[in-house]
Amino acid sequence: MRHGVSGEDCEFVRIPENLSSETLSAVRNLESMGNITAWFETVVGVLRSCILSPLVFNVFIEEVEVVLARALKNLDIGVVISGHRLNNLLFADDIAAISDNNEGLKTVCERERKS
Repeated sequence: MRHGVSGEDCEFVRIPENLSSETLSAVRNLESMGNITAWFETVVGVLRSCILSPLVFNVFIEEVEVVLARALKNLDIGVVISGHRLNNLLFADDIAAISDNNEGLKTVCERERKS
């Protein structure tokens, strides 16, 4: 992570890492009669149903919002609603680029990708 909470010295980062260290996962494939894949080590993310999932997501999405705001600052692209220009929307785990034309949409997407 380039901005925000990161690094080996940060206790906040080590807590979720320690919760998922040495865990194994498998994927159930319904197309192959419900068989599961070989077990593999879980190396990123938080475990499913982990009580830290919403907190970790909120920290992550807040950082995404800050980075996007910097990347899209002073960009005269998007749609105006009630006097406010919108060129992106954050909802749950989705980010949507918004523009009133194809070139603007391309510019917003390129800036989002580079940030």
